[in-house]
Amino acid sequence: MLRAVSLSNSGTNDVALTDATALVLGTVGVGQNLAVISEEALTQSGALTVVGASSFNAGANGVTLSNESNALGGAVTLMTRGAGGDVVLVNGGALSLESAVTGTLATTATTGGITDSGALSVTGTATIEAAGFDITLDSSDNSLSAVALTGNDVSVVSTGSLTGIVTGTSLQAKGGTGVDLNTVVSTLAATTESGDLSITNVGGLTIDKFESGLGLDGLSVTSSDADSDILLRALSTITNSAGAVTLAAEGNTATDAITVNAAISTVGEEAVVNLYAGGSIELTKEASISSAAEANLFFGTDYNNAVLQVGYTEASIEIAKEATLTGDVQMTTLGLPNQGIKDGRVTSTTLDSVSDYFNALEPLLEGFGNWNVIGTGALLESTGLGTIVLDVGVDATVSVEEEENEK
Repeated sequence: MLRAVSLSNSGTNDVALTDATALVLGTVGVGQNLAVISEEALTQSGALTVVGASSFNAGANGVTLSNESNALGGAVTLMTRGAGGDVVLVNGGALSLESAVTGTLATTATTGGITDSGALSVTGTATIEAAGFDITLDSSDNSLSAVALTGNDVSVVSTGSLTGIVTGTSLQAKGGTGVDLNTVVSTLAATTESGDLSITNVGGLTIDKFESGLGLDGLSVTSSDADSDILLRALSTITNSAGAVTLAAEGNTATDAITVNAAISTVGEEAVVNLYAGGSIELTKEASISSAAEANLFFGTDYNNAVLQVGYTEASIEIAKEATLTGDVQMTTLGLPNQGIKDGRVTSTTLDSVSDYFNALEPLLEGFGNWNVIGTGALLESTGLGTIVLDVGVDATVSVEEEENEK
């Protein structure tokens, strides 16, 4: 049976302890810095109180310091190597971390926030919890692959791909080669230098510009890599209290589609909602789109980094009966064969208000809701890029086909 090693130093002197076997720390009180090296597993049986910096190194073995009464006041450095180098650390106050951990890292600050004092390198999943407090992991040298972060305002940076789960109030996330996060936050901004940026959020969501922390603004991929995509799946409301909301599924295939199953809204008088889908757009019964300015739904339209081009040629838009559209809404497609002088036009709709609009222009069409004959009146109103404008609630499906422009 291993005996616990207790240490007491009330002065301002440092304490260093090295053990060639497994080490159990008993009650430890150090008035300055503590450095512990164990050639085998490192655990504790009593609380650790360290005024200054602490470092714990267990070589190819694990570190388990899970006493909730731990009071590590200075920066904490954690080091392991090898597949067995998992680390568990609990602190009764705030935590400032630096690490080189080859296994998993699970650390909790029970009554304070968590920051990084140096680079965090974790080969396995980094589970970092500071419920109700901020987590700021903003070192440009951080190497975090998979994360599970729980805090209030959360900022996280990784030089490689950043994946995992984040729960909090706000999130700023920055990856080097991609971001793929499942989140439960209300305010978000994220960026990656290359690779895809994918966010799936539960709960009301505002895409925002942050003035503090990492200072991120919206969602972005900063490289010019044509293969990099941005995907935002909001299983809830998206609100922008200042500028526009633009969601783009780039490409020209059927899979480059957008499905809205929650609320999207803007508040500013000139703040528009833009949806660009290379494929189809579907608004489910839970969908709601509200803009004080206007909403533009582009289906069959490849966003192509704001240089619009033809998308999937068989794309469509489908709007459930229970979906809600508030304000001016425009539906447009570029996804039709661009052969000769040809444009798209609306050919049929199940929406009564749209039928009434066209019928008011051409009463002879009343009751048909179908405009497959090129002519004057209502049909000419639907030529161009197949655009219709709605300003009422929607219960409709809309079909668009090519036509030769005979105006």
